[in-house]
Amino acid sequence: MYCGGCGQILTNGQTVCRQCGRTVKAGAPGPTSAAAEMFAFARTIRNLRRYWVLFACLNVALGVTGMILVQTGLSQQVGPWEPWPHPPMLEWTYLGGSGWSLLIVRVALAAAASIGLKDHTDWARFATGLAAVMAITQFPIGLVLGAYTLVKLLGKRNAALFEQLS
Repeated sequence: MYCGGCGQILTNGQTVCRQCGRTVKAGAPGPTSAAAEMFAFARTIRNLRRYWVLFACLNVALGVTGMILVQTGLSQQVGPWEPWPHPPMLEWTYLGGSGWSLLIVRVALAAAASIGLKDHTDWARFATGLAAVMAITQFPIGLVLGAYTLVKLLGKRNAALFEQLS
């Protein structure tokens, strides 16, 4: 059961909402449950926005750490700053550049997802879905965040709820 005022989930037998202090009235689950569903969905979107900001910050921190480790010689990973001439086998030189490109795209998509979710823009669901698919490649945090995001944003009902938020 949900509170008609704030949408807080109530337990059976609870007579007053702990969130807003309203008394709980037993009634038909018509508009109250729709308002509660909308409230819960809006809270989910706010949480997703926060998660995507944190994910972008985490990726920036990991990228800066990786760059520092490679520059100081503590890591054997290659990067786009590797001095020339390269050995005859050139495939290994492209690995570092593609890794940095993926990191930059992942950070940009995470930032776009958080901005789009904050403003409830038309392109927010698409950008967030794309960011979720890209994040799945980063185990374990990206995998969990990407799967959670796809579950919460895909589907006709979630699309309709997101349209109502705009």
